[in-house]
Amino acid sequence: MRVRVYVDGFNLYYGGKRLAARHAGGKVPQWKWLDLRALAVRIIEQRWMGRDAVVDHLTYCTARVVGDPDNHARQAAYLRALEVSCTVDRIEFGLFKERYRELPRATRGPDGGPVLAGRRLQMVGVSIREEKGSDVNLASHLLIDALTGAMDAAVVISNDSDLEFPVREVRARMPVGTVSPYGPVHGSLRPVMTPGCGHWFHQLDLAQLSACQLPDEIAGIKRPRKW
Repeated sequence: MRVRVYVDGFNLYYGGKRLAARHAGGKVPQWKWLDLRALAVRIIEQRWMGRDAVVDHLTYCTARVVGDPDNHARQAAYLRALEVSCTVDRIEFGLFKERYRELPRATRGPDGGPVLAGRRLQMVGVSIREEKGSDVNLASHLLIDALTGAMDAAVVISNDSDLEFPVREVRARMPVGTVSPYGPVHGSLRPVMTPGCGHWFHQLDLAQLSACQLPDEIAGIKRPRKW
């Protein structure tokens, strides 16, 4: 069974950060120098046991970060490591945008919602950084591959509910597994479970990430110290 894997890079990264923040006691294990193919194989062997499933292609959707040069250097090292190790077959880049906006100053209320500060509206200038395009790129590759017969099954590593439509459409044609980087899989990405459908959903934990790490050095590319 030819399986293609689609990874939403930022969804996975921030999911991992939240898992690490909740790590109970002791030193947080290394998890950022992630071997994406090894992680996918690990989950697929468990979820599609007996189906002779093989990871045929892996697409990694991300964007080059802006701002802090250290963050940029660490990400660049990771992207090079993914390429030279053949961990991914395609890296699809979106855009990382930084823009200035003025927003009303607020504090967090008892229910977690915003409470505007003072009687008069106080505007504060902020820098907003947003990643654009990864979800669209992932959805496009997923649909194209499904409709052209490039695969027999798919795995989507993202918990972005915006992917509901493409995932649902592909599920009508073949087995699809969805993997949440943090927390329960969003209801819109969960399949209707019927006997023999082959669909599944999975929630990552930090142990799985730390168990699937690239070598500390690959072709002269070293794991960043903070990773």
